[in-house]
Amino acid sequence: MKENAVGNFFIFPLFTLTSALLVAVFWWLPQVVPWLASPWVGGMGAAAILVAVVLGWKKVVRPPVAYDIFLWGTLLVWAMYWQYVFGSEAPLFKAYPVYFVILEALTRYFVIHHSERWSLEELRFLEWFVEGWWCRGWLLGGLVLLSLAMTRHYLIYPISVGLLIVRCALLWTVRSHG
Repeated sequence: MKENAVGNFFIFPLFTLTSALLVAVFWWLPQVVPWLASPWVGGMGAAAILVAVVLGWKKVVRPPVAYDIFLWGTLLVWAMYWQYVFGSEAPLFKAYPVYFVILEALTRYFVIHHSERWSLEELRFLEWFVEGWWCRGWLLGGLVLLSLAMTRHYLIYPISVGLLIVRCALLWTVRSHG
């Protein structure tokens, strides 16, 4: 898998670095948190989601870049919109960014770095799995978007983001071996 230097360290660099920045903001810089509730942040996130969908659909950018911009946009919308629903002191604002950074690191380590050890049968099974209708990028992306609005079911957003990250890592790993 040929990638740039940042791509060798992160699956989704923009999303992961922003999540790490949100860890610092929510844990150690609470004076910055009200700024994240700004409509400008939400608007920037919504614009990023729209740009990612259009650029990915038209195949102007590679899928990893489109997914990175898409997830980054959802992260901004989440940080803005959910503060109005839960308040900026809600524990989920301290937990979700940490989860996203750890998920990225573990997915990178266990999926991409261990892919050389997979047998041909394992690769075929994973290819079958990630190519199935239940694991389509548009379906999981739609679930991520839907979960942003489902604030009463607040665990669906991080789970759907996690499914999309793992799906993309598995798909790119399988395709790099194929």
